[in-house]
Order: sequence, then C-alpha cells, then structure tokens
Amino acid sequence: MEAIQADHQTAVEVLLQLSAVSDYETRLGNTAVMLAVELERWHILTCLLAAAETVDYETSGGDTALLAATRRCQVDGIRRLLKEGASVDFENRRGETALMEAVALQSPECIKELLRGGAAVDRVNRNGHTALTLACEKGVDGEVVVALLEGGALPYLETFKGLTPLNTAARVGNSPAMTAILNCGADMDHLNKDGHSALMTAARFGKTDPLVLLIDRGASKDLENAKGETALITAVMHGQLSAMNTLLRRGATPDYENKDGTTALMYAIESGKFDAMLALLDRGAKADYENKNGATALIQACVGTKLEVVSALLVNGATADYETKDGRTALIHASMVGSEESILSLVQRGANINLETSQARTALIMASIAGDVTAIKTLISCGADPDYENSRTYTALIWAAEMGKAESISTLAECGASVDHESKTGLTALMHAASRCKVESIAALVTHGATINFESKTHRTALLAALQSGKAELAGAAIDALVMRGAMVDYETAGHHTALIEAASQGLVTVLEKLVRHGCQVDYEPMDGRTALMYACEGGQVECISALVANGAKVNYENKDGQTAFLMAMLAGRSDTAAMLVQQGADVNFENRFGETALTMAAQAGNTVGITGLVGFGANLEYETRKSNTPLILATKMGRVPAIITLLECGSRIDGGNRDGATALMAAAEAGEVEAMAVLLERGATKRRQDKGGAIALHYATSAPPSLM
Repeated sequence: MEAIQADHQTAVEVLLQLSAVSDYETRLGNTAVMLAVELERWHILTCLLAAAETVDYETSGGDTALLAATRRCQVDGIRRLLKEGASVDFENRRGETALMEAVALQSPECIKELLRGGAAVDRVNRNGHTALTLACEKGVDGEVVVALLEGGALPYLETFKGLTPLNTAARVGNSPAMTAILNCGADMDHLNKDGHSALMTAARFGKTDPLVLLIDRGASKDLENAKGETALITAVMHGQLSAMNTLLRRGATPDYENKDGTTALMYAIESGKFDAMLALLDRGAKADYENKNGATALIQACVGTKLEVVSALLVNGATADYETKDGRTALIHASMVGSEESILSLVQRGANINLETSQARTALIMASIAGDVTAIKTLISCGADPDYENSRTYTALIWAAEMGKAESISTLAECGASVDHESKTGLTALMHAASRCKVESIAALVTHGATINFESKTHRTALLAALQSGKAELAGAAIDALVMRGAMVDYETAGHHTALIEAASQGLVTVLEKLVRHGCQVDYEPMDGRTALMYACEGGQVECISALVANGAKVNYENKDGQTAFLMAMLAGRSDTAAMLVQQGADVNFENRFGETALTMAAQAGNTVGITGLVGFGANLEYETRKSNTPLILATKMGRVPAIITLLECGSRIDGGNRDGATALMAAAEAGEVEAMAVLLERGATKRRQDKGGAIALHYATSAPPSLM
C-alpha cells in the first residue's frame, strides 16, 4: 500500500515477485487494486491486475475496483478496468452494479462509459431493480434518466417485483423522470403484476404533481384493476385527501362503481375514512347513489352501525327513506341485521317506520323474517304497527309464521300483535304456518293464544290449510301438531268442508289415513250431504276410495238427499270409480228414499252412456221402484228417445208392465210424448195391450193434447 501511495512501481513489482497478494484486504476494507484506482496509478494498476486472481474481487464491504472507480466518477478508471477484464455487470452482495452506482451518483458520463463498455441497461438485480427504476426511485434528475433511455433502457420493463420505471417514479413523485419516460412511449395505463397503474401508485402515495402530469398526458382517470381499485378508490383507501381532491378536480368520476359495485364513497365508509367521505360528498359524490347490488352509502353505514357516518350522510343529502331497486331502505337493512342504534338514528332523523316499499316490505316484516328479536322490539317501541298488513295481505306475524321463525312470533305476540288477525284474504298466521307445515310456528302461535279451530271468512281453518301444502309428509307433521293442540278433526266449516273431505278431494291418501287414525268419522255427512267417499268418487281418487272403504266407509251409505257414492260416481261420468265401488260391494240396484235407482235416474236424464255402463255393472232393466216405475217407463215419460233406444237395445222388454200392468207405450201416450210413442211402435210395442184395469194406450192418451186423438 505504501509503495502505491509513493508511486513506486518498481517496489510494487518486487513485492509482487515476493508473493505479495494484490487482493489483500485491509481492516478498512481496501485493496491494492482499489487504492491504485483511487490514486489513479494506472501504470501500477496494470502490474497489480496482472498478478491478481480476479479483477472483480469483492471486499467484505461489497466493494470492487469497478464500483470504487464509479463511486469516484473516475471515467478513465472505469475504462481501464473494463479493458483489463472487469465484469461490467458484476453485482455485489447488496445487489449493486457499477451502472446502478453511476445512477445513484447522477453521473451521465459514467453511465455512458459503462454502457459503451457493454453494461446491460435493463439488468434486474436481486432487489428487483433496474438502473432505470433505481434512477426513478432515487429522484435523480432528468438528464440521468434520458441517458439511460438513450442507452436502450426499456421505459415499460417490469421487474419480478412488479417495478416499472413509471410506477417507481410516480411513487416518489419524480415528475422529471416521468416526463422523460412518457416521452419515450411508456404506456401510462399499464397495470403491473400487483394491478397498479402509475396513476394509482401516485394516488396511493399522495403525489399530486405526478397525478396532474399523468392526467394531462391522457391517463385513464377511472381505470380499474382486477381488485376493483381505481386511482380515486386507492387515494381513499390510503387516506390521501390531497390526491383525492386532485383526481376529482381533474375529472375522476366521483360515483364510479367498480366491478364489485363499490364506489369511493363506500370505500371511505367501510375503511372509516370520515374526512375522505366528507370530501367526496363535497366534491359531488351522490349520497343516494345506488350500486348494482342495491346498496347505498347510507345502507352500508347502517349495516355497519357507523352512526357518525349515518348522521353525516343525512346532513349531506342522503334520503332517509330512499328505496333501492330491490325494494329495500336503510331502515330495512338495519332491521335485518339487528342494528338497534342505526334503527333509532334513522327514526330520529325522519325515517318512516311503517313505510311499505314497492316490494311490499316493511322494516318490521324484514326484521321478523330475519328473526332479529332486538330489531322487532326496537321497531315496535318506535311506533311500528305490529298488525300492519301490506299490499300483499301479509303481516309481520304471517311472514314469521311462514318462515318458521318461532322467536319472531313470540316477540311479536308479546309486543301486541294479534295472533288471530285475519288478513284481507281470510287467512291467519296459524293458517299460513299450517299451509307451509311449519310445526315450530304452530307451536309458538298456539302457545301465545292462537285459536286452533278459528274459521276465517273464507271458511278455512288451520287444519284445512295444512292440506294445501301438497306434500303429504310435511302436511302430516302439521296435522299432528294441530291435533295434539286441540284441533277438531271433524270440524265442519260454513262451506261444508272437513279435513277428511279435503284430503279425499285432493287424493291425499297418506293424509287421509292419518286423519282417520286421529279419529275422523269416515261417513261423516256435512250439511251439504256429501261424504268423503262421495267426493273421492266424483274426483276419481281411486286410492282414497280404497283407503276409505278399508277404514270402514259404507259403500251404500245414503245421504239426506238420497244419494250414494255409486250414484254420484255415475252422475259424474266416473265409470272407473263406479266399477271400483261395485267391486267393494256397492248395490247397483240400490233404491233411495225417493224411489230412485242409478238406472232410473240415468233413464230420466237421457244419459245413454250411464245406462250402458249400469247395465254392464248388472243393473236390473225391469227393476220397478216403489212408485211403480221401470227405467223404460221413466225414459218414455220424459221423452228421452236416445235413452229409450239404448234401453231396448240393452234388453228392456218393450211391453213390460209395472205392477198395475201399465207399459212404456201407455206412459208415453199419457205424457203426450209423440216421438217416444213412434219409436216404441216402430220397434213393435203392442197398441192394444191392456193394463190390469182393461185400459189401452189410447185410453191413456185421452188426457193428452188433442193432436194425439
């Protein structure tokens, strides 16, 4: 070292011959080569390098001769070291290269010399930097940046750490560097791997000058990244009010809604940036702006119980009763999440507590559906009507019953809701609970006094409503719950319906069997005289017919109107169910209290299909009723020509007489049925056949119209 300082080249050469190590490092981290460079002893440097193992020896402090020469801006030293084989891109343990060192020193001359020496201008070091990004970060002047760009540095290159020259310059507010980079064609809207553009980066770090520069150069003010962030949202998230104001002054959309439906105002509320929220409102953000998810800033604040924000929004123009497109208000949202403080705050500031939205929602209804007891109590204490019936005839209690919210039911009842309130459609909460098979709701309503056999103005009961679910298993559970709490299984409504009749009509055989097990009378005759078996036969409910008969229903049961299930099946044209009844023991020739059989009734009605079917079931064509009528005589009396023909074709005796000896021809003559007489005569009826009194058809005709004489 002494020889180098004294500039004794000969002494240096002798020492090297005596095995002196040219790379020996002193306690101060210096070497002979580095000292020669420092003192510009170029002739000695040549000797030292000839004896050195490597020209790129790195000291414990991370220095090399080239780095040392660069740090001292020794352009000649750089040139000589490169000529002697120094690696121009050598990177020390700190990630430094000579080019980066030259950048840090803001030395365009060194930069140019290193580039001429082959330095890789876009080399990325272990820290994720290039010379250009480092220049931007260090805030060096524009001349250095220009030198790098002129040396081939790519203005848009992104390193593995997501660093780009423009983003890096924006982060530190290096406007001169940004200008130089933009002049070289850098894409100002490029999103790095972290999803940030230069504008977003400037906004995040509150660099207003770069914001102005970028916007003036055409950067997209509302550009959104994959995370849904914009420059304005970024400024809000990081509390950069100056950046936020700059963006708004320069045209950023205050209510821009990102892909998630969030605006800058919503971000400000969510992240607790109160000052940012006020600034946004002052700069034109709409307090009632509704996003694609049906949310507003006020709704967001109420859900999060941010009372200071709620107050500020209302003061700054938010509408307390603003209704979103999905029919909800801030009060409804607050009620659904049980935010007592938000409910009170909104009501105190004018929110209509009984407001019904276009979707027929009220705050109390939605709180009841959500099952929030606190919200229900708070709303009613603030004046909500517990029995308010919306435009769809639902009350909060009805909704709670349908949704199975037992706690809501209990709370509403305790707060004054009428448990037997009958809606405009004639239904109560208990009926709704039964129709939806909500056993827990049934239990809660009955516990709080609901009348178990309450009959509505539409003649419905809870037990009948249970059958409307259409799901036998669920209906069965509801029936069990009602019966065990006192529901009368044979209760007959003013509309003459019972649960068993309803089940038989709908073909609910499982429910029907359950009702029978609960004690239903299978032959119960309501006021209209139609039993469950009759309804089942009329409706063709084969399984229910079998179940009723199996459980003791009488197949020949005659009601007060003289009807049987078989008669009703035939009158309804249900030959399938009639056949089934015959198999179960129904009497085809059963004569009711009015002296009628199924065949005589079919004959009188002219029902040819019924006649054919009954004959097929074995009906007696010559059966004479208590009133001395046979099917053929009744058909002729009524002038039912097709029925007369059908009966004759089925085997009725044309001259068959009743117990008085009267025939069908005599009956037709007496009734004045000319067409019937003609058919009978054409088919061979005896004109002069006498009855037991000696009268013939002509005598019967004497009481007929003159045209017959």
